[in-house]
Amino acid sequence: EYEEGEPIQAKGKTEPIPIWVVVGEKAAPERPSARAPLVGRRAELDRIRAVWEEVLARGRPKLITLLGPPGIGKSRLLLAVSEQLEDAATVHWGRCLSYGEGMTYWPLAEIIKSAAGIRHDDDPETSSAKLGGLLESLPTENEDELRTIAAALANLVGAPTTPRGKYSAESISQAELHWAIRRLLPLLAEKRPMLLVFEDLHWAEPTLLELLRSLPHPDEEGGTFLVVGTARPELAENEPEFAQTIDGRESHLLEPLGEAEIEQLLGELLADTSVEGEHIRRLVRNAGGNPLFLEETVRLVAEAKGEGALESLPVPDSVQALIGSRLDSLAAADKRVAQQASVVGSVFWPGAVAHIGEFDGDLQPSLDMLERRDFVHESRESTVVGEREYGFKHILIRDVAYERLPKGRRAELHARFVPWLRALGSDDEFVE
Repeated sequence: EYEEGEPIQAKGKTEPIPIWVVVGEKAAPERPSARAPLVGRRAELDRIRAVWEEVLARGRPKLITLLGPPGIGKSRLLLAVSEQLEDAATVHWGRCLSYGEGMTYWPLAEIIKSAAGIRHDDDPETSSAKLGGLLESLPTENEDELRTIAAALANLVGAPTTPRGKYSAESISQAELHWAIRRLLPLLAEKRPMLLVFEDLHWAEPTLLELLRSLPHPDEEGGTFLVVGTARPELAENEPEFAQTIDGRESHLLEPLGEAEIEQLLGELLADTSVEGEHIRRLVRNAGGNPLFLEETVRLVAEAKGEGALESLPVPDSVQALIGSRLDSLAAADKRVAQQASVVGSVFWPGAVAHIGEFDGDLQPSLDMLERRDFVHESRESTVVGEREYGFKHILIRDVAYERLPKGRRAELHARFVPWLRALGSDDEFVE
């Protein structure tokens, strides 16, 4: 926080220079809770809570997979779960990516970095030191265990050497890496119970799915941690074991909301708007009980200007079309920022967006507008020092913004992203 000071006269300047004095430090902004209330998921929420209590009571890990189409409320349910458990557990999140090869353990690496406090722009020495701190905190003195875990962690985060600097980070087999993770998680959970979230498992590599299936392992020491994954229904078709309830694993298919639940959610969403319910009844008939469709419909109508605009409003037939309509209604500068940010990814930083888009002015007004319109939210903490961090509210919003860029333009922006990313000192890790 700053306050304005007395202007100063500086050598070589004809006009006094305005100055500001630092008077305090602002608290990091809290990550906002989902604006839409959780409706119609009480049974699933209660079941996850019951499994959590079972994990605590028995000291054995469990794996739950939430299946459902895009926008059905998987992430919203997970947010409610994490909010309920955050006082009693450490929560770590990882997301599978839809692009790139050789990204098998990406979400697991995100979780490990979260546990060790590693930022994207930490140099190899700093990352190694933080991994070393994580290792030293583990409640074990078994040197063989620590050696294998050290090699696994270094391998996952792309460190050239293990935290202790004695072993090659590459000299580890897949079997050893999986063993190390199955041993590491219970050790971390001894310090505090954990909730591990793996989003978008339908994009996961088979090797990662194999590891997740093995976590509730009957022949190894347990641990007070719960793994919850989300996926689209095709995961159950391609990996039927994730649709079974067996050996510490279970799955739940999120059904569309019923009519009564739609009315309840609609009432909640309309409460903070001046839109009357009858104006959007015709627009929600395509929702099919999809909560994100309802949210986007209400926002589309709330952003429309005037009665005539409501009457002439098109009726999108999918969530993607709704999001596209809302993006197209943005001012040109705000839409451009959203599109450039989508090239960076589902998480992005203003410095990266400014660099690749060659913006001359301040991006903050556009970012504030995107946040007010509920396209993006600012993260509680940034994984890049000196940069604010934002994320798209839903992966579909990022995807629609990205698809609205011509393919040739995307290629240019990706190429421009390279120097900014390389400056973080982690271009090998992010090359995909």
